Amino acid sequence: MIPWPERMEFRRQLTAWAVRGVFCAAPSFYWATVICDRGPEETAAMAAGVATYVVGFAWVTSLPGYVSRVRGTRFGSALSCAANLRAGLAPAFFFGPDWILGAVAVGTVKSMVLSPTEASAMGDGVRGFALTYATTLVQGALVSATMGVLAVPVLVVRGVWQRAAGSEVGAD
Repeated sequence: MIPWPERMEFRRQLTAWAVRGVFCAAPSFYWATVICDRGPEETAAMAAGVATYVVGFAWVTSLPGYVSRVRGTRFGSALSCAANLRAGLAPAFFFGPDWILGAVAVGTVKSMVLSPTEASAMGDGVRGFALTYATTLVQGALVSATMGVLAVPVLVVRGVWQRAAGSEVGAD
């Protein structure tokens, strides 16, 4: 049985993840569409890949189990903060970590591609869409991992900040 999120919570999370998704994907989307002059199939595939992640994250983060067990914890709060930071830092990450993540995503998808005979039977438009969609999903997973990694220093900084504030309050 598929777990269903609470409707209002899903709407709230969908909005939050849509904003994060647009900010995180904008530099790569610009690179692919403007600089590399990708066709409409690849542009649609990138948009579909980002939409898949947005809906997936909104779904998971609005499930009653996530809301009750994760969101209110220090780690859940750090994950949310890290996702916001990652979205805000996307332009800066584009010229470093995201290039590396993009290269890893392209390499991963290329290593998993169908044989040349099977790929040529798909047709250029379908092949372009499928490969770009797969690459977008792989890169989305890697970007998501950076959110998890970024949550660790957020936890540390918050912990240090709370201890410092607590010790100052206790000293008065």
